[in-house]
Amino acid sequence: MNQFASDIKKIRERARQHREQGAVTEGYKADRNAENLVSMIKEDLYAERTAIESYASIVRSIGDSDPTTRKVIEDIFKVEEEHADDLKNMLPKNVLIEDAAQSRRGPP
Repeated sequence: MNQFASDIKKIRERARQHREQGAVTEGYKADRNAENLVSMIKEDLYAERTAIESYASIVRSIGDSDPTTRKVIEDIFKVEEEHADDLKNMLPKNVLIEDAAQSRRGPP
C-alpha cells in the first residue's frame, strides 16, 4: 500500500474513533451542547464561515503560482458558500446573525 493510501486509512480510523465528539479540532470553539435547532444552525453557519475564510486564505496564498490548485480550491470555496447560504436560509428571518452581510466574501 502506498504512503498516501496508508495516511488516508489512518485518518479515517481516527475519525471513526472520535465520531461521537463531532467535528473537533483544537481551534473549534462551538457549543457542542446546542439546546435547539436555531443555535445548532448558527453553530454550523459559524463553522462554514470559518471554512470559507480558510479557503479564501489558501486562494490568496496560491495567487497565480498554481492555477490548477487554485481552481480546485475556488470550486470548494463556492460549495462552502452554498452551504452557508443554505444554513442562513434555514434560520427564521428575525434571528440576528453577526456578520450576516459578509457571508459571501468571495475569493480575492
